[in-house]
Order: sequence, then C-alpha cells, then structure tokens
Amino acid sequence: MKLLSSFSIFQLVFARFELGGDSSPATNADEADEGGLEWLRSRASSTSINLSQKRSNLMRFLWQNPLCRDINKCECGGEIGGKKQLEGTITVGNGEDVDARYDRRQACMWHIRVPDNYTIHMQFDREYGFDVEYHNFCGFDKVHILKGLFGANKNFEKIARFCGPRKNFEPLPWDGKRRIYHNEGDMDFWDRPYDIKSNKATVAWDADQTKVHKGWKLNWWAVAAEPMESDRLEDNTKFDTLAGVLHLLTGKIRPLIQAQITLPVRVKQNQLQHLNNLLGKLEDAISIKGPLGSKSCSDMEDWQPPSQKLKQILAEDHTLEGWLAEDGPIVQYAAYYIGECKNYKWDKRVKNVYAKTTKNLGRARKPKF
Repeated sequence: MKLLSSFSIFQLVFARFELGGDSSPATNADEADEGGLEWLRSRASSTSINLSQKRSNLMRFLWQNPLCRDINKCECGGEIGGKKQLEGTITVGNGEDVDARYDRRQACMWHIRVPDNYTIHMQFDREYGFDVEYHNFCGFDKVHILKGLFGANKNFEKIARFCGPRKNFEPLPWDGKRRIYHNEGDMDFWDRPYDIKSNKATVAWDADQTKVHKGWKLNWWAVAAEPMESDRLEDNTKFDTLAGVLHLLTGKIRPLIQAQITLPVRVKQNQLQHLNNLLGKLEDAISIKGPLGSKSCSDMEDWQPPSQKLKQILAEDHTLEGWLAEDGPIVQYAAYYIGECKNYKWDKRVKNVYAKTTKNLGRARKPKF
C-alpha cells in the first residue's frame, strides 16, 4: 500500500482540525460530529497511514481551538451552572498529592450557563497554583477560555489560551493569545477576577502526548449583571452630544468587526478604516445640515438630545448588519437631526453610504465545523 507523503499527512491532519476545514464530506450526522481528538487517534493508529514520531507531534500544535467540538463527546467536563448552581470550581490535576500529574492526551470541555440576568466571573486559584507545559503560543497543553458556548452553530468569542508559567514569569499563567498580560501585580484571571460579560462561558482543556505537570484550578461564580444602558437612559448624558454618540457607535460596532473569527487581520483592519470613514461622514453631515449647521435644514432651531425612542435604539445591541441597515440606528440618528434636505438628497446619500459600507465591511461569516 502506498504511503502518504509528509506534506499529504500534514494537509490531512490540519484540514480535519482547522476551524471550518474538513478532509472529506460527512456521510452521516455521527461522522460530522465525531470528536477531533478521537478521529486523530484512530487515524494515527491505522495501518493505512504510518505516522512517524516526528509527524505525530503535529497534533501538539493544534492550538487555536479546543480539540473536542461536541460537549457530549468530550473525555471529561460537561454542562454546569443553572439557577441553583451559581458558583463552582474546575480542576485539572490533584492538589492533595504534590507529586500527582494530569493525564496525557486529554480533551475536556465545560459549558457554564447561568440565568440571563447574571454575568460569569472567573479567577485561577492562586493557592493551588498554575502548572502547565509552556509554549510561546500555548501549542502544547492549554486552557481555553471563551465567551459563549463553543460548538457547531454556536456563538462564541475567544478570550484567552493559558499555559506555562513562562520562564522568569513564575508563577503566572501565560496567555498564548497575547490578550491577558501581567502588569506589576495586576493580571486578569490571576490577581483579580475576570468578567466574561455574559451568562454563558466555555472552559476547555487539551493535553498532548508528551510532558505532564501539576495542573490548575479555576473558580467561577455568577454576579448579578449591571442594568443595561437602556434601563438607565434618563441618567445617561452620552446620548446628548454628537461626539458622545459617535463614541458609543464606535464602541459597539468595532467589537463586532473584530469578532469575525474567520477573517484575516488585514481584512479586519480595512473594515475598521471603513467604519471610521462612515462615522466621519455622519459627523460632517450632521454638523453641516443639522441644527445650527451652516446649511441646516433641520426642524430643530437648537440642538436637542435624541428622543427616548432613539436613545433606546442606540442603547440596544444589534448585529453588524443591523447597525448598517438602511433603517438601522445610524440612519435613524442622521435623519432625526438632518430632516428633509431636498438639495442634500440625504436618503440617497445614506443608501449609497450603506451599500458601500456593507460591501466593504462584509458580513460576519459563521464558523464551519
């Protein structure tokens, strides 16, 4: 039987585990949902593919996403939380035995879900310590922390990927994603709790086939969420000025662009530039044609805060498409202050800006599993 080349094996392994990649069409639902680590093991031991020790080490570098992609088929973990369980601890290792080490070849996942009016906070247990095989990008053993529930057709956002400690940074966890940093005794997840800002979170653990260490312990608990912006609009003055609204729009739309996990960084940077251009045009339009503008055609004699209804629309969360819709918050805000400008052709201008912006920004594509 003809053996596959090194390059072919490389392609086969990574095609199966890349988010959105698949080496062949699934023939049934069971094959489509098959756990990633289980699949690799079966193929690695197959007589049709003889992997050398060097080639088998490729599985160590599959770090971007948890290896287990179906919560019901992971080796350990499960669904935790609920109305009656608002706190808990996730432990990998055995803290009672100082010589104990976690097992090799693990792929575990925990889905944490609490009531909608709560947000999840997390912090590693400093007394237990953090001891996981180190890699610059946490490509060996690692702890994945995600906002939302990780899995097929689910919404999630990657927060951190911990391993370590790194040399000269003991005893601190190291974030291979480069999002969580230590700054003079002030590190999220370690020195202080981290707010996931959601009632849903995922913790995943992957260990490869080589070195083993003591492990880690993560404490989580639910905290009653702060009132939504829409619940305290009367006391909020950032809606009252154009600059305040532009800042609010940037703060709400920018994360939606950055959260498009399937897009390259270069594309996202272009999108952010287009967003800045769009909001710049909005500022110019209202400054010129709005209240007190040099070519004003507004119904207002003086600048007035938005209506309660418009405040509510601006305070709510929308999708990227929703923010840029022809009847979306941006267009409604502009129309509220500019009114009907016959010479300015505002409706046509908004439509053109919308069309160009949606073309440039693109749509957030759902990850494929």
